[in-house]
Amino acid sequence: PQRAGAPTRVIYVLMRGGMSYIDTLDPQPDRPEIQGPVKSLATRVDGILLSEYLPALAKRMHHGCLIRSMTSTAGDHQLATYSLLTSYAKRGTIEHPHIGSWVSRLCGRINPSLPAFVSIGTSRDVGNGFFEAKYGSLSIGDPEHGLSHAKRLDITEAKDFDKRIELRKW
Repeated sequence: PQRAGAPTRVIYVLMRGGMSYIDTLDPQPDRPEIQGPVKSLATRVDGILLSEYLPALAKRMHHGCLIRSMTSTAGDHQLATYSLLTSYAKRGTIEHPHIGSWVSRLCGRINPSLPAFVSIGTSRDVGNGFFEAKYGSLSIGDPEHGLSHAKRLDITEAKDFDKRIELRKW
């Protein structure tokens, strides 16, 4: 049964080539030899510091989960990423379900007319694996181009639609 305050959504951010975790999600003020010029910012969770560049996230950190203990014995990023996203080591030609597929299968959809999860910017590590296709993601390869074959609904004025598209660039 659903308990009070139980999470109903997950935003999973995997940034290939993204910012350094030390400069964003794991500053080390007690270790100046690795900290660099970024200042630390207290969050609403005791003991968790974030970069000074993430003040809005720091205010909401009590709603999040930050995992700083990930390790891998795979000798390359692609295999380690596969393990991170599926919890399996790559085995020959077997494709394992992505974490989003597991959540979709175990928890169902909140809204039956919307996809259970969306993958933006990549599709190479996101798949339903050995689950049925209905547990797969809606993949948006290039966020600048959006979904191919998607159309504006007739109930939305063209100028309002264009305004929404402009707002997403912020």
